[in-house]
Amino acid sequence: MGIADVVPGVSGGTIALVLGIYEQLLENISNCALSLGKILKGDFSGFIQQLKKVNFFFLIPVIAGMFITIVSVSGPMVDLLEEHPEPMSGLFFGLVTASAIIAFSLMSSLDLQKIIFSLSTAILFFALLGFRSSAFEDPSSWVFFLSGFIA
Repeated sequence: MGIADVVPGVSGGTIALVLGIYEQLLENISNCALSLGKILKGDFSGFIQQLKKVNFFFLIPVIAGMFITIVSVSGPMVDLLEEHPEPMSGLFFGLVTASAIIAFSLMSSLDLQKIIFSLSTAILFFALLGFRSSAFEDPSSWVFFLSGFIA
């Protein structure tokens, strides 16, 4: 998951979804946040009770792995993006495609409206971003606005 946080267009949540640990990760992070809220309100017993719900045997290795990967991969990832933009774009495309397939498989029902919306969104972004990795060497402000809105 840590490498996904270094990769543009992919998030740790996407990788957690692909790995099948998204719900467990979300539940543990939520329990941590709720326990922090309890201690900030001065509810020490509530803090302890909420903290007992956190699966640290799951959460600590995930967070440690993310931290180690981000620290160790950031430099080489920049080099790979600059020196090999096309293969890296293919890698990112594959990660996003895999996560989209998994997201579709998790849907309880797949109707025509969802399919049309997904295809039109994919076509729109394909048209906006194009094939070349240098499509937005000097992006205008509308590209930044649209990217921020989508993120």
